[in-house]
Amino acid sequence: MSNYLYRVLREDENPAMFGLTAKNPNAHKSLEEHVENGSWGSGSQYISCSNNKQSAIDFGMKKAGNPPFRIATLNRHLIENDPNIIVRDVSFGPFRREKANNFARYFGEVVLEGYVPKEYVVNVTQYPGGMQ
Repeated sequence: MSNYLYRVLREDENPAMFGLTAKNPNAHKSLEEHVENGSWGSGSQYISCSNNKQSAIDFGMKKAGNPPFRIATLNRHLIENDPNIIVRDVSFGPFRREKANNFARYFGEVVLEGYVPKEYVVNVTQYPGGMQ
C-alpha cells in the first residue's frame, strides 16, 4: 500500500492553502452513486482520491479537451489516523453496478469523507494537457 493518496484537483481547489473539502459536504449521495458519477451536478459529500499516481494521471487526462491539470499528493498515514476523516478504500469494489466497480478498480479509488487539512498535503504538481 502506498504512503500517499493522489487527488486530481478541480479548478477551484487550492489544498496547499485551504486543505480539501467535498464539493457539497451536506449532500447525502450513496458511495456507489459518487464512485459511478463523481460529484457532477450538485456534488457529493465525498472526496475522491487514487491510491496510485499513474491512475490519477490517467484520470486527469480524461478531462474534456485535455487541459492542464493538477494533482495533490496527500499523506495517507496522517489522513488514516485523523479521527475526523472517514477513509473508504473502494479500489476493489464491491458495488452492485458494474460501472462503479470498473471505475473504482481502474482508478484505484479511495474515498474520503471530512475535511483534509492543508498540513496533510505533501505537494501539488501541474501536468500539461495532452500528455501521453
